[in-house]
Amino acid sequence: MFVWVAYDISDNNLRTRIADHCKDLGLVRFQKSIFLGESDRATLQMLASLIRREMEEDASGEEDSVAIGTLCGSCQKSLITLGKPVDGSKYRRRPFVIIG
Repeated sequence: MFVWVAYDISDNNLRTRIADHCKDLGLVRFQKSIFLGESDRATLQMLASLIRREMEEDASGEEDSVAIGTLCGSCQKSLITLGKPVDGSKYRRRPFVIIG
């Protein structure tokens, strides 16, 4: 499924940790506070848990927020973007091989 994460976080350290979690789980930065990518339900739940824990441990941001959502195939096709176009292939999972 196609996933998006958007956040408004005032603390630089917390914001960096959340961005790192998004990258670690294969999401790609679309804007400074928006990540897109493909994920499965289990990985999405893990990301939500990681972000929830980070936010609970950082008591400085009661006004901070994170939104995580999914887009179905038809929703992706009907997405309207202005300015920078959304190249869906950039956000698709890339196959990988573990060597070791």
